[in-house]
Amino acid sequence: MIENGQILVGADGFEAMILHPAMVYERDGGVFSRLADSARNQGLIEVWGSLSTRWPLVHRADLASAYRLVLEGGAAGQSYNAAAQEGVRIGEVAAAMARRFGIDVAPRVRSLSEVVAEQGAWAEGPTLDQQMSGRKLMETLGWRPRHTDVLAEIS
Repeated sequence: MIENGQILVGADGFEAMILHPAMVYERDGGVFSRLADSARNQGLIEVWGSLSTRWPLVHRADLASAYRLVLEGGAAGQSYNAAAQEGVRIGEVAAAMARRFGIDVAPRVRSLSEVVAEQGAWAEGPTLDQQMSGRKLMETLGWRPRHTDVLAEIS
């Protein structure tokens, strides 16, 4: 991804800008669809990796506004991060979803090796501890995400 971005930014004939979205969500969709499905269908929240893993998050509506701002006012060759929350612990997300779905058992935590064996290499992504700041997008282009408390939204 980094190499492709560098190729685009350095290419003649057009002005490229790069927008890196955090993990995209809506109340029961995007990155949370697997958790919500598990709550509905199995009566438990399943977490891959660790409850302490942090995810940078952006609501799909806020991401759409970020794309618009970058297209309208971004600087050629620049890269921007769209993260409304820099790193929310998945354990906190699981607890909020459990409250909403009335689940009173602890989340089922599955090991990385177990989920990769079952799902394939892509399953490593949700187990990575990540943080990302959207500060540059906020300061340079005036991005103001409206969804900044994911725990309240999904409870």
